[in-house]
Amino acid sequence: MTLEQFLRRHKGVSHRMLVRLKRIPGGICCNGAPIRTIDPVRYGDEIVLTDRENASALQPAAVSVPVLDETDSYIIYNKPAHMPVHPSQGHHSDTLGNVFAAQFP
Repeated sequence: MTLEQFLRRHKGVSHRMLVRLKRIPGGICCNGAPIRTIDPVRYGDEIVLTDRENASALQPAAVSVPVLDETDSYIIYNKPAHMPVHPSQGHHSDTLGNVFAAQFP
């Protein structure tokens, strides 16, 4: 079976993700070497997908948000109403995700 068939049918990788990974040098590798989606794969091959565009870690935020409760399993923040939850266009370092990244690097 081809790499695309394996990833789409057995691993749930979307067509859009495959298109994005194909555009990244080293985005799709088989046994340590770049591979095309039309190439065959065999049992025992090691397939590695690397989405370098999304691989960067969140930048820790310089602001703090009060913690209401925390255990080993969860943390509850008292997030201000104006603060975005995750990075987006125009909000790269002022989000709750950045606060969490600063608290738990």
